[in-house]
Parts: sequence; C-alpha cells; structure tokens
Amino acid sequence: MKNILKIKLSFLFIIFVFAFFKLKQSSAQGDIHLNIKECYLDNGMQFIILDQHVFPQAVCRLAIRAGSALEDAGK
Repeated sequence: MKNILKIKLSFLFIIFVFAFFKLKQSSAQGDIHLNIKECYLDNGMQFIILDQHVFPQAVCRLAIRAGSALEDAGK
C-alpha cells in the first residue's frame, strides 16, 4: 500500500514539474492572449466577460462596491 502511494506521489510530482516548465515556457514566449469584454447596463452595473474555451464550464463572481468606506462622512 505504501509503494502505491509513493508511486502516485512521484507521478503527481512529475506532472507538476512538467506543467510548471510548460507554463513558464509558454509565458516566456508571450503567447497568452485574453479575450476580455466589458459591458455596462443602463443602471450602471458593469460586466467583465472573459472567454476561454479550454474547459466546458461557466463561472460567475459578484463584487459589490458598497460599504462604510464608500459613504460620505456624516450620512
């Protein structure tokens, strides 16, 4: 059982090293291109859309710029 765990960990380490050098090589060549689109609704809501067709997934993140730090003093 311990030998199987060692083999799995070694395999994962090799994959990690390969992926690290591949990423470093691709970023050194400067072939990272992002397709970013920015849209605004009539009420001022901003949408930033990043198209990446590598993985079949959709991700949504919501950030609201509100709170006491953005309020006027005395209100």
